[in-house]
Amino acid sequence: MVLQYPMVDWGFTSFIESAHNEGLLYDIPVLEGPANATIHLGQREFVNFAGINFLGLQQEPEILSHFTEAARTYGLVTGGSRLLQGVCAAHAQVEELLCRVTGKERAITFASGLLANLGFLHAMSTRFSKSDDCFIDNRDTVFVLDRDSHWSLRKGVERFPLNQQLFYFRHNDPAHLKEILAKLTGAKVVVVFESVYSTDGSIAPMGELIDVCEEYGAASYVDDANGFFIYGPSHRPFAQEFAHLQRATFIMVSLSKAIGLEGGAIAGPSDAIRAFELLSGTSIFTAAMQPPTASTAALIMQKLLDNPDLMDRYL
Repeated sequence: MVLQYPMVDWGFTSFIESAHNEGLLYDIPVLEGPANATIHLGQREFVNFAGINFLGLQQEPEILSHFTEAARTYGLVTGGSRLLQGVCAAHAQVEELLCRVTGKERAITFASGLLANLGFLHAMSTRFSKSDDCFIDNRDTVFVLDRDSHWSLRKGVERFPLNQQLFYFRHNDPAHLKEILAKLTGAKVVVVFESVYSTDGSIAPMGELIDVCEEYGAASYVDDANGFFIYGPSHRPFAQEFAHLQRATFIMVSLSKAIGLEGGAIAGPSDAIRAFELLSGTSIFTAAMQPPTASTAALIMQKLLDNPDLMDRYL
């Protein structure tokens, strides 16, 4: 007989019941095939409005064939953490392409965009000491976030005391950001916001926000998970806002939206990005994205660079 630990005190049962009643939770569907523009559940076919890899390139025969060949070339796994064992040539190719796209000096890939965000926030606010010479202490960093920032960003800074080392400015409000930064003169400040918000679909006034950061000497970190390879060219929507993206100190991207796979990356100043190899935590205590995924991501990125009409037609 197996004794079950009683979970009554945690309230999971009553929570599940009410969440089901209010439509928040349901039996997770098990798909009969790939998650694409349509999905199959049993014998029924449904239009898929929930997917995030919207171009569907990941299902093209050319892409699937490349993934298979990359698995033969690089294997299925990295087999260890990035810092201890290294990464394959495909990871380096993704990072080189990201530098070309963002105009940054160096880039680092992660297994997901969430891990990139958590790793960045930790790296920018941690203490590490190996010797008197090999030492860094940024525990006094102050973070200022848009109040509608992604869960991973808010989660990464929740340990900091509010209104001391953690501030939130009103959503897409440069004037309120300026009001906060004016009170933080002399502090090491990182301002964090998104390019395109998953909460409401709004576009950040990136130029105005970065103007404020530059005026007060604050580093800027833009989560471009939802805009990467979608917006930017002058003939596409929101070109005015995206014209300023490369001015950000750091740019984070997701490889699961326009690229259609998995993984994330950060591009920025060379020394900072190199330090993230050790300081982020998420590049040393977990493995990188799978090698065939990295190789296929590089292929799709190059495909979108060479054929911008693919995204133009979608938009």
